[in-house]
Amino acid sequence: MMRISAKQHQRSNAQHQKLAPPAGSEPNHAMLSVSVDNTVYGILLEQVHHIDYPDTPTPLPWGFAPIEGVARVNGHPIVQVNVAEALGVAQQTRQEGRIVVLALPQGYLALKVDAVLELRDRRELSLLTAERLGAWIGACRNHPLENIHPTTTPIEPDHAQGHILVVASGGHTLGLRANNVARIEQVGEILPQRGHDSDAGCLIRVDNRVMPARSMACLLGVPDRVECLALVLQDAEQPVALLVERVLNLEKVDSFQMTTSQSGFKRLWHVRSHGDVIEVVDAKTFFDKETDIHASIPVDTPLAHWRFLPKLAAKLDSEGLRIYCGNVICVIPTILVERILDDPPESDELPQRKGHLAVIDCARLMHQPDNSPEHCHILLSLPDGRVLLKVQRAELRAALPGQNWQPLTLLPPPAATLFDAASFDETANQWVWRLSPSFRFNRFSWRLKCLLASAMLGRKRSVPLL
Repeated sequence: MMRISAKQHQRSNAQHQKLAPPAGSEPNHAMLSVSVDNTVYGILLEQVHHIDYPDTPTPLPWGFAPIEGVARVNGHPIVQVNVAEALGVAQQTRQEGRIVVLALPQGYLALKVDAVLELRDRRELSLLTAERLGAWIGACRNHPLENIHPTTTPIEPDHAQGHILVVASGGHTLGLRANNVARIEQVGEILPQRGHDSDAGCLIRVDNRVMPARSMACLLGVPDRVECLALVLQDAEQPVALLVERVLNLEKVDSFQMTTSQSGFKRLWHVRSHGDVIEVVDAKTFFDKETDIHASIPVDTPLAHWRFLPKLAAKLDSEGLRIYCGNVICVIPTILVERILDDPPESDELPQRKGHLAVIDCARLMHQPDNSPEHCHILLSLPDGRVLLKVQRAELRAALPGQNWQPLTLLPPPAATLFDAASFDETANQWVWRLSPSFRFNRFSWRLKCLLASAMLGRKRSVPLL
């Protein structure tokens, strides 16, 4: 029998606590009394939406006292304010405290207090108002920010259903249509190629039978790999084999995401359960009579070559380009990404030259530690200009099932200028911020412009744009 602690029982009651005004008082005069540093304050009961226990909030970039970060309350991101710091009182060591969530015209706000006491008449207590908690609250708009989704190209559906074999060779992972694979065998012996077997890379012996075979790694431009597994394909004339290093999994696929290149070449992509995106090909394609077809099958995963990433990302159902800067995780809508560079760009001393941009260090901009030996650079094309960002690392991840972007409200500047939504990452146990695709440089506050200036990698350092 499962036991529930008294503390868990209190948490459950607090989340569903119904508040009623004290007897003999009018509802609009009722206040919820709270304790902060041994002083009792009152909160208008009509503003109280929820009472809960505090949890560790996600630190907000450019956050400042009394903001502790963004809390997760019933799945929603809500700015959390330490009332003791807002009032400028010395906070001694307390118990875990309570969170009082207010429903204000500008959005929800979480107040961290020492204790929630009782309901009292408002004329008996000092009122906690938004002006006392933070000057930025009054400057926020009186309605939630619009949740702007990046523009994406519709994905053409492929209704073929079935299974795929996820295989790996030469550092590449891809899916093979399993309906063309008759069986998987261990390679017994590799024989020299005969003159009339021009379509085969080699000959192999499987169960005392010789058949033509090709190495997947060699076709991908990665020779000299040890491939001990043969995928025997069912061919009209004779069986052939595709050599691979590993067979990772057999996965059921109901539909594929399809992209079409400018030349009309179509590729199928499959989003695996943990978010990886792999290309799916027909194994018989590797045995096509025309050798130039093989060269046109670059089975690079979207994480392999940054330069081709934005074109693919625009067609995939991705959350956007995820960047890491110290302890901060952000997502940039793919519509803003113009180019992504693996290697550090070369700098020069001619910032006035046409076609050069200054590099902005995101870790320095967000006051984050940067101990990473490697970085990547992202060129953004914004509505009113272009900017080059230096980040610790970046990755394209497919939108996971159930991932939900929540609008951010009551953010202080400059975070309110840059971010419009957040999604909670269960693995990292923190909020991931989404860059607003509609922000403008001319809307930046003076403080943010100063932060941008300090984040430049040298006053005269810039990079040439290829």
